[in-house]
Amino acid sequence: MIYRNLGQVSSHPSNNKSNIFNRILELEKLETTVEGDPSGILVVLGPRSCGKTALLSSHFSQRRDAVYINCRVFDATTPQYFVNEVLKVLMDKMSTLMKEKDWEQLKKKILAGFASGFKSTMRGAEMTSWTFSPIELVKSIMSEDPAKNEEPDMNALIKAFKLLLDAWEKAIVTKSGGIAPGTPGEIMRRPVIVIDEANVMMDWNKDYTKDMHTLLRFFVSITKEQKRSHVFLVTSEYGYQTWLSAAIASEFWAPRIIGDFTKSEAKRFFEFELQRRRKVVTVTDEIWSQIYEVCGGNAGTLVNLAKALEDSGDDLNSKWEKALESMYRNTELPRLEKLALGVDGVYTAAQFADATLLMLSSQNFAAPQKAMLELLGRHDYALDIQGDNTPSSQTQLMIAGQKSFEGLVKYNVLCLRPYSDWALDIPLQAYSGPGKLALVTPSSALALYCLKLMKPDLDRYLTEWKQKQAPKAQKQSRKKWLWF
Repeated sequence: MIYRNLGQVSSHPSNNKSNIFNRILELEKLETTVEGDPSGILVVLGPRSCGKTALLSSHFSQRRDAVYINCRVFDATTPQYFVNEVLKVLMDKMSTLMKEKDWEQLKKKILAGFASGFKSTMRGAEMTSWTFSPIELVKSIMSEDPAKNEEPDMNALIKAFKLLLDAWEKAIVTKSGGIAPGTPGEIMRRPVIVIDEANVMMDWNKDYTKDMHTLLRFFVSITKEQKRSHVFLVTSEYGYQTWLSAAIASEFWAPRIIGDFTKSEAKRFFEFELQRRRKVVTVTDEIWSQIYEVCGGNAGTLVNLAKALEDSGDDLNSKWEKALESMYRNTELPRLEKLALGVDGVYTAAQFADATLLMLSSQNFAAPQKAMLELLGRHDYALDIQGDNTPSSQTQLMIAGQKSFEGLVKYNVLCLRPYSDWALDIPLQAYSGPGKLALVTPSSALALYCLKLMKPDLDRYLTEWKQKQAPKAQKQSRKKWLWF
């Protein structure tokens, strides 16, 4: 059985200053992963505000064998800007690992590798290209505020990336006293590239498809094919899985989950947050049950609640109910109530209701993906309202439900939760079948609570839809009888 040490703060030899609460299991899984050879891109998923960024940035940002890049803090609207930032971070890392003389030689080699220049993307102007001098090129790569009308050629940037990776590998071996790969009994730790908020890539499809594929192929090359570097793509957008599957083959990447805290862990975390704010409060089991019902084990939501209680003064016991209500009343509940009415061309109100009611009636509030797709697909046929079988196969129904399902994921109503032993907020026993089939869950603990509040309205939406479809079903049945 997998379990956690319920100590308050995790620590690890590579990061003794870590103040990450109780992520010992996740740290062990990360270390096991990066100590071995890369086997493909790892997509690290998890609920919003569950602590992914805090965990990964604290663990990797200061290590000499890793670079951590957060796409929230720079312009990543194009693949070029994105790779430009990666190169700057790598170059900054290299400058600390190498002697100044060697670093200057490397920079010259990088610049020599740029065979092409930059292309103008000014609106209203004809596309032109020219060659930059080495000084101008280094200034562009290292600039904190690159000109928005200039985009470096992606292939040129990838060449620079490869050169930096070559030097980085050698520098890591030299600094750590490691042994180059191939020596019996010795394995060099591979460099680690962590890209947080990787979902920015999903916006590149329309205008930068070619460059996006160039970058993803490069990541595949250095992970699964050449096993030169680990690449972690981190996101809270579960729709990223669908997007990535359309861009590269599924055997080139694998999902991992960093989940919310379990109920007992979450209580300790919340008490820790209150103590950190110098609030001495007894969180009774009754009060905690109310808190957990609303917030679940989501670290960010619990931090926000602790902050709200801190701002409420000393009389905290009278503030619990109001503080909890404020967590969803003006934010998540209105958002879901609006989405429950349907989104034109994506999903209907009846599909929203049916999908939600299936989750609410499922153990652990997690429904099998196949059952969800089939349920949503029946709405396209609008025949199976009395429990009769539709004339279509299960496969056809699942195909019919896929578009609506992807829409509900895109709008953060549902999420597709793959099996991963990195997280314990959903019991691993909930995953069925030899392949540990994925589960469909609400997008967050807060969303789950709001959907429970909405259940009477959702029951009504679905009942009204079935009543409207009844005459159609009777007509269809009559046609079948006449045909026989």
